[in-house]
Amino acid sequence: MTDPAARLADTLRGLLDDLHRTDVEPAAASALADVLDRSRASIVGSPRPRWYEQPDGVDDAARLQQWRNWSLFRGEHQPLAAPMRTERDRDADGELVRGRVVCGRMYEGPPGAVHGGYIAGLFDDILGACLSLVDGPSGVTGRLTVRYRRPTPLETPLVFEARPTEVRARRMRAEAVLLVDGVRTAEAEALFVRRPLDGHRSA
Repeated sequence: MTDPAARLADTLRGLLDDLHRTDVEPAAASALADVLDRSRASIVGSPRPRWYEQPDGVDDAARLQQWRNWSLFRGEHQPLAAPMRTERDRDADGELVRGRVVCGRMYEGPPGAVHGGYIAGLFDDILGACLSLVDGPSGVTGRLTVRYRRPTPLETPLVFEARPTEVRARRMRAEAVLLVDGVRTAEAEALFVRRPLDGHRSA
């Protein structure tokens, strides 16, 4: 059975995409706003703790899954996410994290291309996921450098590949590329400061 929260998020993504594609007539926009106001009023549930606010009885795997569900870049429960699907893999150069995503018109920057800021956010997320490949504490982004080689097209499968390049007790460096049909459109490198944070776990 489909996850109801994921289905709801997917429906909201579709609505946002429709609004980007349609010059909605004022009367229709007002009527839709009324419907959405009633929908908001019908939400039933208890306050949802953020992933790091979970009770002590909740294990790390459950905390991490909630973080993934609501991630701005790969959360299936997050209507603002594209979302990017990630997996761990291995090639001749070692372990890596691979992400796949299709960005619609909501993420447009230059004509027909993904906004550079959103690409940077996707890079930050996939590079941070490299912390799951190494032992030790998680961390936060200390520096992120992105090089844009050419426009990255909308509504096209995008593939991110990221891997750690240097691991120390208090820092990790990682690099990543963005590929479209095997052609590199952007690349990035990041430095993560590794330190234990209350409730913070690697991706």
